[in-house]
Amino acid sequence: MWTKEQKEERRLYRKEWYQKNKLRITALHLEYQKARYKTDPEYREKIKTYNKKYLKKNKDYYKKYQKKRYSTDPEYREKVKARSKAWYRKNHFVAIYSYSLDMNELVEKLKFFMADKDLTIHDVAMLIKKDPKTIWQFLHQRVNPHDRTIYKIRKLQGLL
Repeated sequence: MWTKEQKEERRLYRKEWYQKNKLRITALHLEYQKARYKTDPEYREKIKTYNKKYLKKNKDYYKKYQKKRYSTDPEYREKVKARSKAWYRKNHFVAIYSYSLDMNELVEKLKFFMADKDLTIHDVAMLIKKDPKTIWQFLHQRVNPHDRTIYKIRKLQGLL
């Protein structure tokens, strides 16, 4: 049978041992969890449903936190802006070169394309689903169109 002193000594030893090996134990446990997540579909579903419920429950808290951080932390703000630009470029097929594209060259190519295919401004507007006024303004260089419109014009011309 253990005495009180021995029990206390053993408890302190275990606590000290755990503090020394905490990182190693945590790493092994995480490694085990990752392997189980990859291989066990039931466990994966359990974790996913828990995460969805947790995020749904704490959505307002996270939104408030992100808004506060966005307004106070300039590095975070730049990171978010860069991420949203990258997402926009990826999901809207906007190539990097379209930002630095020479508008005069694109206008000339569009005019040549319209003359070659015998298209009017209204025909082009219908093909790219834009207002004819926008096309007219672009052809007369009154306005630089949105990047998505540039993409549609280039796609229509077969440049992409």
